[in-house]
Amino acid sequence: MGPLSVAIVCQDEEDRIEDCLESVSFADEIVVVDSGSTDRTLEIVQRYTDRVFHREWQGWKDQKKWAADRCVNEWVLTLDADEVVSPELKESILHVLKGPREEVDGYTFARRTYYQGRWIKHAGWYPDKKLRLYKKSRAVFAGEDPHEVIEVSGKTGHLNGDLWHYTYRDFRHHARQLERYAAVNAEAKHKKGVRFKVSDLVLRPPFTFLKTYVLKLGFLDGLPGFVISVMNGHYTFMKYARLRELDREKR
Repeated sequence: MGPLSVAIVCQDEEDRIEDCLESVSFADEIVVVDSGSTDRTLEIVQRYTDRVFHREWQGWKDQKKWAADRCVNEWVLTLDADEVVSPELKESILHVLKGPREEVDGYTFARRTYYQGRWIKHAGWYPDKKLRLYKKSRAVFAGEDPHEVIEVSGKTGHLNGDLWHYTYRDFRHHARQLERYAAVNAEAKHKKGVRFKVSDLVLRPPFTFLKTYVLKLGFLDGLPGFVISVMNGHYTFMKYARLRELDREKR
């Protein structure tokens, strides 16, 4: 496959980014795009790479594509600052990097999330398959913020090993992030012409809770699974409540 670049976007991640950087220290290049950190993030980053860029936040999809475009190598691994390549996943990546050339344009792997003191195994949070290792020339960043996805035009493979995701720092962080995600998602829907319906606000939140807690087995993750299910329903409520506001503002 040849040399590997890692692309990371960040802002104020001094408590998490070093584990991320250490886990990919085997890469040939690490590119970090910072959107205005005021803590020790940049001090930590500069211990691992001098390929550091500064750019105002432009949204998840645009920012991550811009970071990938700064990479000099064809093969890119895109990460968030709160993600860590596990030892098993590292070995899988090294195996394909050193192995014979295959007609593969991207690789998927599972992402396992740590939340409220435990690894979440259900609730739609695992295996949470992601395509993050890809040929830059064959990839496009699709989806809608805050849930961008990377797609490749050719064949994909799958790697063993998990990407460890150390998500929300605490419940307050969880609530703040979901409020932010809901607003961004509602604005994206509004721009696409989706309009508010009362049934969305009334029916979708409880259905989202039941889907997460029952159909996706969130109850097997104990109290954290219940919290995740409630917060998923709350996120859905906030999203459609904001869509209603946008409709009213337009009128």
